[in-house]
Amino acid sequence: QPEAEIISVKRRPPAPDPDEDTGDLPSPAVYQKMVVEYMAEPPDENRRREVEKRLEDDSMSANSAVRYYAVEAMAQLNSSVFKNALLAATDDEDEAVRMIAVQALRG
Repeated sequence: QPEAEIISVKRRPPAPDPDEDTGDLPSPAVYQKMVVEYMAEPPDENRRREVEKRLEDDSMSANSAVRYYAVEAMAQLNSSVFKNALLAATDDEDEAVRMIAVQALRG
């Protein structure tokens, strides 16, 4: 009888709920577009710096959903540029944001 194969799957934590004050939820597509632009070849260094600043700023937003998408984008880029922001996100008040940051830092 063949042995059952155990597969480890990284589960993405669910995004936080919309901001309670406004009900607005940031668009994940906006952050995905930033990831694509950051990874574009040939690299556009000005755009990369803009994306870096936006993601770092958004990772400190008052809105937990904004922080989530920003940290998730940084994790996808896996750039050492974001190490300090990801370290800071490991102390985020939102569990989903913390989980994404920890997973990114573990590589």
